[in-house]
Amino acid sequence: VDFFTDAPEAAPVSAEVAKSVASIHDDASPTTWAVFGYEDGTQVLRLAGSGQGTEGKSIASEVVPLLDDAQCMHLLLRSVLPVDETSTVRFSQLSWVGEALPPMRKAKLSTVRGDVDALFSPVHESLGQLSTTDEVVQALGAIGAAKEVTAAA
Repeated sequence: VDFFTDAPEAAPVSAEVAKSVASIHDDASPTTWAVFGYEDGTQVLRLAGSGQGTEGKSIASEVVPLLDDAQCMHLLLRSVLPVDETSTVRFSQLSWVGEALPPMRKAKLSTVRGDVDALFSPVHESLGQLSTTDEVVQALGAIGAAKEVTAAA
């Protein structure tokens, strides 16, 4: 088997998904995060939701209701962090694996993880296999995206 010529093609990406990812990577865009899931029974990414993460409403409080316990989902986030006397843009990726996701579906979706990584690139940090809302809130808090929020299960 020649792994270079017999390798499976990358999972298809819709124009909506590509536009959402580009928007997060665009510093001029107000969109700072997006959650992506998969179309039912496929390996085709779909946009589940996006937002701006305002001061009054944390990103965690907007993201957590979008997470489906029977799905594998991905969050791409742009944050601006102060470093010394400048502001630095940082991209983070979180992967949600719902506790009700069937094991075979989980295995099948793991084969397209590299495609998702390539689509979201560049990413400065990647946190995977989060399966509870508390883990998501904690992870977002660690990257400065959760302000005064508690997880709602």
